[in-house]
Amino acid sequence: MPTNCTFTGFVRDPAGWINQMDLMAITSDHEGLPMSLLEAMALGVRIVSRAVGGIPRLLQDGRFGRLVPTASAWAIAEAMADELSSEGTHDFKLARSVFPPELTAGAMAQQYTRVYESATSVRRRAAQVGH
Repeated sequence: MPTNCTFTGFVRDPAGWINQMDLMAITSDHEGLPMSLLEAMALGVRIVSRAVGGIPRLLQDGRFGRLVPTASAWAIAEAMADELSSEGTHDFKLARSVFPPELTAGAMAQQYTRVYESATSVRRRAAQVGH
């Protein structure tokens, strides 16, 4: 396993950095749907992740990345080493082509706009009736 890594802090456009990765590891105990995972999938980067939150669904229960069911640092490290030392059985490049259309930037912007418009219309109606 490589012995170096870079901690960049905030970067405005992470795609260039993510595209250089040999592997993305998500080791969180709790996650919803991490943006970094979506970005890695869109770029076809290998993924090793804890099987938490929405990650198993997004990785199609391991089809598009290695899922680790435990919080064991050894199990995560072993999964990372396995992925880095072999071609693996996960179709990382295919993950890019089947990326869920509802999670693209345009679709997410439309969904956020609908939520915002709904929330503001409820507030306007409440103000009109004197609440």
